[in-house]
Amino acid sequence: REVGAQETMVNVMLTFADVALEQGDHAVAKRRYDEGFASALQISALPLALAALAGMAGLLAEKGQHSLALELLGLVLNHPGCNDETRRRAEMILSELRKTLPADAVAAGLERGRGKELSANLENSFGERTLGANL
Repeated sequence: REVGAQETMVNVMLTFADVALEQGDHAVAKRRYDEGFASALQISALPLALAALAGMAGLLAEKGQHSLALELLGLVLNHPGCNDETRRRAEMILSELRKTLPADAVAAGLERGRGKELSANLENSFGERTLGANL
């Protein structure tokens, strides 16, 4: 029962992040995605951690950090724990990126992300760019 309550709290954090992103409040969105990601990993809720990363990818794409957004999308879309809702969101973000970026850049970014591990050390695996001040 406690895990269910914790998952609900993570969902609330991610919803707040999504709303902040829609309103253009990147700082709040980043903070909530970071919190949601860390909390999801803490309770081993991999689908929620992947949802947080998909949200971060959307934030990065909006801020013009396309290469890193593509890496996150590569990780999310290739992870076996990705659920249908997160997959749809990631594919929507990817579709938007494909409209403006060269196909080879998209493929390279997705491939870089494919090899990443989903863990608390994700920040280090992306060179401290993912969860750091660049968001």
